[in-house]
Amino acid sequence: MPANLPPQYHTVEKKLREAKTPGEKIAVIEELLTIIPKHKGTERLRGDTKRRLAKLRDEQQQGKGKGKAGGGFVRVEREGAGQVALVGPANTGKSSLLKALTKAEPEIAPYPFTTRLPLPGMMAFEDIRIQLIDLPPVSTEYIEPWFPEILRNADLWLLVLDLGQDPLAQMEEVRRILAGFHLGWPGRSAPDPRPAVWKEQPVIIAANKLDLPEGLDTLELFQELRTDPFPVFGVSALERMNLDDLRKVLFEGLGLVRVYTKVPGKEADLKTPFLFKSGSTLLDLAGAVHRDFLQKLTFARIWGRNTYPGQKVSRDYALADKDVIELHD
Repeated sequence: MPANLPPQYHTVEKKLREAKTPGEKIAVIEELLTIIPKHKGTERLRGDTKRRLAKLRDEQQQGKGKGKAGGGFVRVEREGAGQVALVGPANTGKSSLLKALTKAEPEIAPYPFTTRLPLPGMMAFEDIRIQLIDLPPVSTEYIEPWFPEILRNADLWLLVLDLGQDPLAQMEEVRRILAGFHLGWPGRSAPDPRPAVWKEQPVIIAANKLDLPEGLDTLELFQELRTDPFPVFGVSALERMNLDDLRKVLFEGLGLVRVYTKVPGKEADLKTPFLFKSGSTLLDLAGAVHRDFLQKLTFARIWGRNTYPGQKVSRDYALADKDVIELHD
């Protein structure tokens, strides 16, 4: 059966012959895959092209992994208050969202698999910074060998879906693929029976491309049809729509509280908060300030949302976000 390849295929194929580095070849092959039509006449060509792409990625990953970790594993050092992994299918706008929320400069292109290595960026939220990591797409075609471990180590996943497509189908596809790596989110994403190595992570959904003409209608339908309890926010990375709300919900999703300290008789230090997991107590703060306080602390005074100004509290007081605390021994 004839392949019936479009004219631009031969132009891109020439670019591939001229490509020198593995990275250049990978980018051109990815472009080729978007051009080759999907029918019986191109099955063999698409299969050969995908195998060539997978081989090049393996070779590139092995070269870049040397000296970083064994087995070609790529490591992203933690920074900031927490680590959020951007997860989703190809071309949902993960890289554009990273660029809109941070100062990172990811490569952005209309063809899939533009992102081949994890790219971190620091997102500012009020007086703290949160690390976001852009990752290659979740796809049946190829998953980088280090990809599952990055997800296991993240504190939170931001699932980026495309309102120009069917977000419910995209979500189900991501769920199914990640389950193959014993990864998922709380709820029905877990297989039955659940593997012993199963790892669940909290997830927040960013329904991207809200600026499209059909964006709002698709978002409303998605909200009606989905059955999971996770927060979903309609955003537009391109038009910078609702990004401040997304910053706030990502902070809340990390389950953190910020606490400021004050010396008796002086103003509080509101520039550098202590960060604790929700549920932490006054005793946790005391130990973070100085280990001697663990034994000497008798009480504290709190200025916060859940107390009256200067209220006296005991050692088991549960810290709340933006509490200002004065420790007394």
